[in-house]
Amino acid sequence: MKKTFTLLVVTALLSGCSGDYVASVGGDKITKKDFLTYLDVKGIRYDDISTMDGVLKGLASKIALEKAIVNEGIKGKEKIDAEVAEYRRNLIVNQYFENYINTTVTDDSVLNYYNNNVDEFEEEKAHIAHILMRTNSGMPDEELQAIKTRTYEIYSRLKKGESFEALAGEVSADTISAKKGGDLGWVKKGFLSPIFSKTAFTLAANEVSEPIQTEFGFHIIKALESPKIIKRSFDSMSGEIRHMLKSKVKQEKLNQLMSSVSVELKELKGE
Repeated sequence: MKKTFTLLVVTALLSGCSGDYVASVGGDKITKKDFLTYLDVKGIRYDDISTMDGVLKGLASKIALEKAIVNEGIKGKEKIDAEVAEYRRNLIVNQYFENYINTTVTDDSVLNYYNNNVDEFEEEKAHIAHILMRTNSGMPDEELQAIKTRTYEIYSRLKKGESFEALAGEVSADTISAKKGGDLGWVKKGFLSPIFSKTAFTLAANEVSEPIQTEFGFHIIKALESPKIIKRSFDSMSGEIRHMLKSKVKQEKLNQLMSSVSVELKELKGE
């Protein structure tokens, strides 16, 4: 609304100019439309005819200086023309796709994608805890066997009724989760190593696994809550969906545009 009002004001101020142009420089006319476009591109604020009079004088002076230099002769004009042409191409492409994408990928289209592709935003998670007895690939077999034996001793204590949370806090090498009784929170299926994930997602609530071995060491896993399907909210996914749709519609439009123009490339051969 503000831009429309401004355009009406400027048009009214220019209506007093005779003919269809506001200035002539070296025989070339600056039309009223050209001047309005210039004001819009430069983002120039104006309130009255005197302000625009100064803007017009400045534009006419720049055009006049350009003409004078070109008439006198300018070195490297071909390079300037090439740079201007490249800038123009980039400006056309960037503005076109910005406008196209913003009008194509709307709030409604993002919401529709979310509603029509529910499976993409669902994931299976389990609330688990673990006790870790850490090992590494360079560890001697004797030491590795000793840690394995130690892990089974801890497992036996659990089977006899000792608190999983207390033992995790006492012996687990994962010091971060140990402070929380071994709690790893809600873990996405497949996020951790395959054997860990497979074991964790077969446990019922409060069930404890036998010791398993991963690249990190020996684990005893407890399911604090059974696995469940969790749907990610629209608010948490809208940004990702919008980014994906923008990339998709841009590529589709790019393919369409490129297929509408024939391109012939000849082989370049060196001297």
